[in-house]
Amino acid sequence: MSLWRSWAVAKHDLRVLRSDPAFLVIMTVMPLIVMAFIKPAFGTAAVPFGGGAAGRADGAAHAVPAVTVMFAFFLVGNVGFGVFREHGWNTWERLRASPAAPAEVMAGKVVVPLLTLALQLVVLIGLGGVLFDLRVHGSLVAMAAVAGALALCLVAMGLFLL
Repeated sequence: MSLWRSWAVAKHDLRVLRSDPAFLVIMTVMPLIVMAFIKPAFGTAAVPFGGGAAGRADGAAHAVPAVTVMFAFFLVGNVGFGVFREHGWNTWERLRASPAAPAEVMAGKVVVPLLTLALQLVVLIGLGGVLFDLRVHGSLVAMAAVAGALALCLVAMGLFLL
């Protein structure tokens, strides 16, 4: 398997994303707006029945990860759209006739959704900490591992749905 052929396919998809970044902007700004509305509700729901401060969770601890994961699932359709866009432009047959093997083409097609999802997760969790005072009480390395596993799982699901 040639990484150069996969990189050529990925570079083309990066060029397409750079020419029309509306999807990426919407999938980053809209969750921040939703978080702002949901954080107070989650903060109220997290108050224990006794009304004491012990065990009280902040609304950001629930809202930021929940909304981030919810909007990450919207990216699953973007994996398939990368392939069907080639059909709409009538370039899929040319891509299949190229020297690139089907595995190389699909490997190149998953690079951009993985990068997009990684960027979305980093920005939303980072801005959740800055804007909504999200505090991570566990290991950041473990959180990054879970985020990476989520990204791989969602892109794999997108490929499966093709």
